[in-house]
Amino acid sequence: MFPLTHTLVAQTLLGNAHPRIILGGIFPDLGTAIGLNRDVTHAMGRDFYQFCREGNPEFLDFAQAVISHGSDPRGLDYYADQSFAGKDTGYCFQRAVPLVDKVVAACGIPPDMGLWKAHNFIEMAYEVIAVEKHPHLTESVFQALSDDQTVHRCSQVLARYFGLDTGKIEMTFRQMPHFFCLSQVTPLHLAEKYAVQLEKRHQVHTADIAAMTGVIQEAREQVEEEFPLFINGSLTLISPVITQFPRCQDEGKIDQGK
Repeated sequence: MFPLTHTLVAQTLLGNAHPRIILGGIFPDLGTAIGLNRDVTHAMGRDFYQFCREGNPEFLDFAQAVISHGSDPRGLDYYADQSFAGKDTGYCFQRAVPLVDKVVAACGIPPDMGLWKAHNFIEMAYEVIAVEKHPHLTESVFQALSDDQTVHRCSQVLARYFGLDTGKIEMTFRQMPHFFCLSQVTPLHLAEKYAVQLEKRHQVHTADIAAMTGVIQEAREQVEEEFPLFINGSLTLISPVITQFPRCQDEGKIDQGK
């Protein structure tokens, strides 16, 4: 999923809108921008939680939010990307299948990239719906990104964990508005930002923004009625996972299983 949907899930699960929770809920999708494999940041939750528990306990809520995003332990992207309804593909991939040909044409990408990119259009549709239903999400993200002290301290903890430069991680957080549509969340603005990502990540310069806008709108119409079912169902599944990783040492013990 995209940042605003992850923000909704992290805030709801943890019952808090602290900037640490917003930043943690977003971070795993920034992995490639700081030189890490996507799979690494989506499976870091358990180990990163222990890292914070042992040396940075004030960041346990940040670690919980990272877990809420990822795929192992099973956070939102497990169900969105990896497995949903007993199938070996996630919800967004399943719902993206009818859009593949249109996405290939609109983005100007090779057919073998079609399904991967088409699932992003389902995710962008969720961003539109999420903000319509929860307008506070955009303000929450911008408040978190403008909290210089929290951005810096979260970047420091991540830098120590990964053995990376704090400044690089901090800059990646600050550049998010350039790559993600975080305000005025419409199909057109999402398409414009997605074209920037295609250029930056894949050197694709032929994206048709008008056509992409149309596909995002079609995706939105396709999944709008499913939005509360998928989000609420995912929250129900993720909530017991989060309880395995308490904020305080006396809240419970870590379950090393799923």
